[in-house]
Amino acid sequence: MSLIVSAPRGLRIIGIKTLIFTTLAWCLLPALPGGIGWIVMDLGLGGGNAGDRAALQMLFYLMLLSPLVSGPFWIAIGIGTALFCRYGAYGSLTALVWGAIFGAGSVVSTGVPELIVLGAILATFHRFSLAVLRPEAF
Repeated sequence: MSLIVSAPRGLRIIGIKTLIFTTLAWCLLPALPGGIGWIVMDLGLGGGNAGDRAALQMLFYLMLLSPLVSGPFWIAIGIGTALFCRYGAYGSLTALVWGAIFGAGSVVSTGVPELIVLGAILATFHRFSLAVLRPEAF
């Protein structure tokens, strides 16, 4: 795996369906445990005092709704990934910087500076997921 380059015409190797599925999976990933946790808490199966339960239920609710907030950023990361892969320029460093750019964009809208690091990490994991599914493209 290279830091900057990938296989020429990598998008043809990966396939648009694989790219869309992987991007959608990373976008929806927090919603699954969020939905399960929210249902468990809503059924009254969570322990602790009322304040702890309310805080956990709010956390699970936010996880459940997170794809609504992060969806536009994942769409942009998916489009960028397609372009970089098409021209053979989607290495690990490219993914890291690309994710940090969109993390910085979410800092502008939320005011949470840790999202720069989170965006960089998630975009890099997204790239690694594609590399696991189609190693010949990287």
